[in-house]
Amino acid sequence: MTIRNNEFYIKSIGRTSWEYAPAVYVHPVTKGGRLPSENTPIHKNITIDGNTFHMDVDTVVYAESVENLTFTNNKILRTNPDISIELSSGSESGQMKVGETLALTTTKDGDKHERRQDNAFEFKSCKNVTLKGNTYDDGLKKYAVLHNMSTDNIHNEDTDIKVIENDRSQPVNDPVSTVYYVSSAPEIISVDNAGTLTAKKSGSADIYAYYIWDGTIVKSNILTLTVDGEGTVPESVKIQA
Repeated sequence: MTIRNNEFYIKSIGRTSWEYAPAVYVHPVTKGGRLPSENTPIHKNITIDGNTFHMDVDTVVYAESVENLTFTNNKILRTNPDISIELSSGSESGQMKVGETLALTTTKDGDKHERRQDNAFEFKSCKNVTLKGNTYDDGLKKYAVLHNMSTDNIHNEDTDIKVIENDRSQPVNDPVSTVYYVSSAPEIISVDNAGTLTAKKSGSADIYAYYIWDGTIVKSNILTLTVDGEGTVPESVKIQA
């Protein structure tokens, strides 16, 4: 079976009857609910490729007793990331002197999928599972949780995903990872990748931060700072080893 080039929207609907409602759920019905060992799975040859999963909640793939399950080239996103980024400079006056540096304070938050059921993957009694070439949003539980199977039976090439056994309570990833900083006039006030401001000459500049989510730029508030007064910017810095 192949599942390819689809868009999945997994909604939070307040269900209570099932613990899980994953995007892809392979759940063999067996006598007494028992599954065979990982060496003799019931289902075989499932390929999930090139899909986009928009997740309100829950697991992307929960599979039981499958041999040769391949999950490749898919994109997993939060449906509503609800990103917020707030900057403060620590300068109540909004003034800087030439040569002065200030470290921005960046407060960032967003949607996090942190329930026990929200791990990206769970595999039970499966054989030869492959994860490769997939991309994962921030704010997810980037784990493949294994039950009743060996780590030898999962081939994970997705560096974002950590394979663990049985433990569904691992911490969620940060909801906002890389933040970029911008100055409208870097010749007046520059800002580096760590959010450190340096006043270079008299004038004003707008400073803001942004985060990229699925190709969309999410901006912070804008700080307007003015450089005035005396000070000096060193022409060079000598570093001694």
